[in-house]
Amino acid sequence: MPETVWTARRKWMGNVLPTLVSLPFLASGSALALVDGESVIVGGGIVTLGLLAGLVTLNKFGLYDNATMRAELRRKLGNPEGRFVGFARPGYRSLLDPHQDLGFFMVRAEELAFLGEALTVQLPRAAVVRIGKRANPHSWVGLGGWISIEAILEGRPVRMLIEPRDRPTLLGNKRVARTLRAELETWLAGGPGLFRDDRAGSL
Repeated sequence: MPETVWTARRKWMGNVLPTLVSLPFLASGSALALVDGESVIVGGGIVTLGLLAGLVTLNKFGLYDNATMRAELRRKLGNPEGRFVGFARPGYRSLLDPHQDLGFFMVRAEELAFLGEALTVQLPRAAVVRIGKRANPHSWVGLGGWISIEAILEGRPVRMLIEPRDRPTLLGNKRVARTLRAELETWLAGGPGLFRDDRAGSL
């Protein structure tokens, strides 16, 4: 069996590195404020500095090994077209990472498709009713969020949640998401596909 690309270690590292950077500041600042009441302001400043350092580190290293995983998945999945994204079903929950699977998001003339390491999902254009955005843990700290693709299939509401991973930082991908969401709204309104790969046919 091919080795898994989206491993628990890679998920952990995206959380561990920001924690290691911020924890000393948080611990020392909190201790200073608790031990010496006159140092509450100084302690609070150290805690704030730790939070900021954690955010900066999360932005830079939250997508740990991202470029390597993109290259590995391109080879593993047969060099597909499209944007590299994180994907999740609406019911997915994880303490490690909001992305259930990693893969490539393709916009074709008559469908949206996600081809991932573990999951393959297609939504016919006629079924898509709305392009929106939804919160995930990245948006709680202002560094990202889902593009929500909502559809009706066989009378039931379904949702595809994606978040771009094309850039090395979370903020860079947040800007990509804003552009992609606008382009998808244009596509839904009748514009052309953005990353058409008619060679691949249906997934």
